[in-house]
This record gives sequence, structure tokens and C-alpha cells, in this order.
Amino acid sequence: ISLSLVPAPQIIADHVRIGGPRGGRISAASLRLELAPGALVFGELRPIRITLHAPDINLPWPLPGGAASILPPPWLTSLHAKIEDGTITLGALVFKHANLSIFIGGQHGVLAASGTGQFFGAPVVAKLNVGGANAAGLAPVAASISTSSIQGSRSGIQGEADLGFRGTVNRHSVLTGMLAANAPASAVQALELGHALPAAPLYFTASTKASRDRLDLTGMKIVAGPARLS
Repeated sequence: ISLSLVPAPQIIADHVRIGGPRGGRISAASLRLELAPGALVFGELRPIRITLHAPDINLPWPLPGGAASILPPPWLTSLHAKIEDGTITLGALVFKHANLSIFIGGQHGVLAASGTGQFFGAPVVAKLNVGGANAAGLAPVAASISTSSIQGSRSGIQGEADLGFRGTVNRHSVLTGMLAANAPASAVQALELGHALPAAPLYFTASTKASRDRLDLTGMKIVAGPARLS
């Protein structure tokens, strides 16, 4: 662990291991914590920016306590965090080579993250917004992954493809809301059974309820060119 005061006060730690009381686990090659200079004058360590280099972030699913597991504590008014070339595991989902900018804190304990990475081997742009829980313990969630800003053909997809969720998560990590996806014809044809589908863009929506071991989709609508299914 090293401390430097110029040009800006910061603490740097190498080979970091963090074990969370709720079951989460984080390791990183290095952690850089930038501190507010004014607070140091009064003997306070007030972080304003955290950078994790090559972290491995492993979160259990369901999250113990729901969204409260990843929201900041009430005393943390605001903080900017960065993840550089990290791996994020949430249950069975793995997000690799993540380069994310994360803003936490604020008036309602909001967590907002956006950046790039690889999901199921494809380069994607990812966004996540989680708000503070209401009196019933429901926290608003909006998440999406998209190829819309990825240039080139490394993903095998030409054009925009995205998957998004908007809804709520409760104390037991049950997600309830709307799931929507669309994909260009090239992505549809690349599917295992893509040859049986029309060579046209695909659009999908459904009401979603996801718990620890069950996913319910209701009111599904699928449109692929002239084909319609509901």
C-alpha cells in the first residue's frame, strides 16, 4: 500500500482481496483511491474516485438483500468508480474485459454503470441503473446490452442488436418487469436454428419475472419479418 499527496492525494494498493459480508468477492491487480484534498485538512479520508485494474468481481445470485447488496451506504454521498479490464460474475452470467464507469451515491442512493465488455464472447455496450428501494422494498432497475456502438464484425453481427430490461427488484432479488430484444437479420441467421427463420430483423417483448431458479415469460410477442407469434 502506498500513499502520495502530490499532484493529488491518493492511496494505491496492489494485489487486493475483498470479501463482502453478504457473500460477494472481489480481487484486483491494483486499486487506486483518490481522496478529496479539502477533507484531508480536517483529518478525514473522503474518497472521490476509485479505480480497479483487472478486477475479478464475483457476486452471488440471488443477491442477499436484493438491490441493497450493491447500493452504496447512506453516508456515501457520491463517488465515481472505474473498472479497467475486469471480469464480473453474477450467478451464472459472466461479463469479461469490462471497462466500466460507475457513479454511486446521490440523493436516492443510485448506482449507474456504463461501458464496454464481452458477453457470451461478443463485444457489447452495457448499461445498468439501480435506484433506492421504496417502502415496499422495491428498487427500480434498468439494464441493457447492445452491439449498437461496436464497429467492425468481430461479433459476427452487422448493425444494432440489443437486449434490455426495465422493472424492479425486491429484497429477495426477484426481478419483475419488461424484457425486450431486437436483432438484425445477420444475427438471426447466425443462431443455431437461424436457417429456419425469415431473413429479417427480429423483435421480441415479454413480461418477465425471474427468481433464483425460475424464469416466467408472459404476454410474449415475436416478430420476424412477416412472421408473427404471440
